Amino acid sequence: MRGGGAWSFEGTPPPFYALRDKSMIENRGRRRSAFTLAESLIAITLVSMAGTSLLLATQVAFNNTINAKEQVVADGMTTFLFDEVAGLPYHDKSETAFETILGPETGEMSRVSFDDLDDFNGLTMSPISDEWGIPLGEGDGIGGSRPAELRSSDAKFWRAIFTVRYVDESDPSIDLISGTSGLRSVTIEIEKSINGAWIPISSRRRVFAYVPKS
Repeated sequence: MRGGGAWSFEGTPPPFYALRDKSMIENRGRRRSAFTLAESLIAITLVSMAGTSLLLATQVAFNNTINAKEQVVADGMTTFLFDEVAGLPYHDKSETAFETILGPETGEMSRVSFDDLDDFNGLTMSPISDEWGIPLGEGDGIGGSRPAELRSSDAKFWRAIFTVRYVDESDPSIDLISGTSGLRSVTIEIEKSINGAWIPISSRRRVFAYVPKS
C-alpha cells in the first residue's frame, strides 16, 4: 500500500477482491435461474389455455358420442313405426284413393282403430309405443311386458309426429300443397325431451304409391 491509503498491486489481487467478485458472479447466476413474476403469469396463462382447449375438445367428443347414440335410437324407432304404417292399406275400404282430407275416419279415435296409412296424419305419439300401446323398450313384442329388470324407462322422453301428404307424381320429392295424386308421403319426425324442451333428433320420409286392383 502506498501513500494515501490506496492499494496498488501487481499480479494477483488481494483475497477480499477475489471473494467479492466470486460473490457477484454467484449472485448473478442465481438471478438467472429464477422466474420473474411476469414469466410465472405467462406460464400460468399458457397452461390454463391448454387445459381449456383440452376440456373443450373432450366435451365436443362426448357430445358427438351422445348425439350419435340418440340418432341410432331415433332411426330404430322410425324404422319400427314405418313397418307398421306400411302394413296398412293405402286407403280406407269405404273411401277412394283420392280423398281430399287425410286423417282418421269418424270413430277412429285411437291408433288401435287405424285401418289405412293416412289415418296417421296429424298423430303425435308420446311415449313412442308398439301396436299394443306399450312403450318401446318395455314390451315383449306379443302384447305383454318384459320382466322389470329388462325394461327401459327411456321411452317417455321421446315422441313421434306423423304427417301424410299427397306427392307430386312428376317429382316425388315434392309434397303437394293442394290437390291429390296417386302418391302419398309419410313423414315421421322423432323428438326427445331434453331439459323440458322437445329437440328434433331425426326426420324420415317415405313415399307410397296407389296401385289399383286389376
